[in-house]
Amino acid sequence: MSARRVPTTLLVGGLAVATLTGCGFRGAASIPLPGGQGQGDDAYELTVEFQDVLDLVPQSAVKVDDVTVGSVTDITVDGYTARVVLTVNPEVELPANTTA
Repeated sequence: MSARRVPTTLLVGGLAVATLTGCGFRGAASIPLPGGQGQGDDAYELTVEFQDVLDLVPQSAVKVDDVTVGSVTDITVDGYTARVVLTVNPEVELPANTTA
């Protein structure tokens, strides 16, 4: 292989690897943090709807009376409504009429 072909081959190979691995990466927020609230095997999942989630992102803290009890795992949009999936610590009991 000539001296000129080696850098070109490395560049093309590097771009191919970056393209293939980067397609499934949704940013640093998609990497779960160890030890977070609502992350255990017995945590339960809730889906809530909001009209306004301006600064809400995955891994945001879920709080009850300023105490962190869980985390946001996913946010999707359905029309003008945001559907937010939360995981909450199992010892937290939320009434059926809970609002945010």
